[in-house]
Amino acid sequence: MRGVYIRLEYLGGVRHTIRGDRGKQMRRRKVDKEDALRKQAEERLAGRPEHSEIPEGDFASLVHEFQVHQSELEIQNEELRLAQEIIETVKKRFSDLYDFAPVGYFTIGKEGRIIEANLTAARLLGFDKSDLIGKPFNAFVHPEDKDIIYLHLRSIRKSEPATCDSRLVKSNAVSFPAQLISTPLAEASQASETSGEFLIAVFDISARKSVEDALVRQTALIEERRKEWESSIEELNERLLVSNRELEGLGHTLSHDLRGPLRSIEGFTAILLERYSEKLDAEGKEFLNIVNQSAQRMRDMISGLLDLSSIARTKIQRQKINISEIVGAIVQENRNAQPDREVEVSIQADLFAEGDGKLLRIAIDNLVRNAWKFTGKRSKAVIEFGKTENGGKAAFFLRDNGAGFDLKYAGQMFTVFKRLHSDSEFKGTGIGLATAKRIINRHGGEIWATGEVDKGATFFFTLP
Repeated sequence: MRGVYIRLEYLGGVRHTIRGDRGKQMRRRKVDKEDALRKQAEERLAGRPEHSEIPEGDFASLVHEFQVHQSELEIQNEELRLAQEIIETVKKRFSDLYDFAPVGYFTIGKEGRIIEANLTAARLLGFDKSDLIGKPFNAFVHPEDKDIIYLHLRSIRKSEPATCDSRLVKSNAVSFPAQLISTPLAEASQASETSGEFLIAVFDISARKSVEDALVRQTALIEERRKEWESSIEELNERLLVSNRELEGLGHTLSHDLRGPLRSIEGFTAILLERYSEKLDAEGKEFLNIVNQSAQRMRDMISGLLDLSSIARTKIQRQKINISEIVGAIVQENRNAQPDREVEVSIQADLFAEGDGKLLRIAIDNLVRNAWKFTGKRSKAVIEFGKTENGGKAAFFLRDNGAGFDLKYAGQMFTVFKRLHSDSEFKGTGIGLATAKRIINRHGGEIWATGEVDKGATFFFTLP
């Protein structure tokens, strides 16, 4: 029995032996753990009634040692059982996460066969998981895409994670577009290029492809519409060219065929007034004056139309222009023409814009002369030019305290021959504001007006 006791002592001593050279700290931890385990076993043993009395001597020690070892094994078995339950729970959770992931997963072996697949992958292909295991992954690839998969798998075998789009075939022989994202497994990345396993994540991209196809169709439709639009534009341009040529012909007629008769009317009425004034009574002379004035007005209207037509054909030469200086020069011309008039003029200095100097001078001349004309009945006329914010836009303005206008007719002011005042009140042809609007629009700007009857008007215009 002595030998048996020594053997047990040796076995017990093994528990306190730390093999290897992992360091003092690891040995200390193991000793502490074993001491704790032995203490726990002795406490459990002490709580058992059948072991309350222990024989004396070596045999008693031997029995006690057996009992301690038995208690230790029971504790370790309980710990192992609990650990096994935890492992099984974690394994079950991992299996559920793997199977019910929104992505199909395939584990592929070195021969290209499926080693493992999750439920999502099986559902994507319309098979049971068991039907996929051992099958070549390539068997589920669309025949026309096998070259794509070959190159894809080849790059994975070189330990290079890769992505590609391919069509996979379901159990019912219906294909669907899929995106494959593949990567070597950890142990495979350390293996040779041709001996590792790898993981393929499969995404069903049918919805994305549907959107992409719709975008392609929409793009093609837009392109078709664009070509139709360009064709329509070309056709419209041709029509415009024809219309422009017709307008040029009309302008030629106006400048030559109509001006001649008008000059004749003016000339003969002047002769009548000069040679036969004694034979004409006051009413006859008044009639001849009306004819002469009408001819002159018609001549001015024809000249205005010709100018308006030429503006549409003039090529814009843009440069930096001091608008304030142009306004000042035009005001001075009007002062020289009517030196007796008292007009207070305020011009904000050094207001610049980009545009054609000749055309902008015509536009501003029409606006200034308009203000000068409609303030003619004021004992003290006031004209102001500057720049301000109106409707969220930076705009030039020309304000006067003249006759003004009814705001409901503001949209008609820039129409050719549309006048808001009779010729007996204010002379004019009804072309000046239309000319100004056409010039401002050709520069990419806008023009509008506000006013009130007998309280003046303000004209705004923008120049980009």
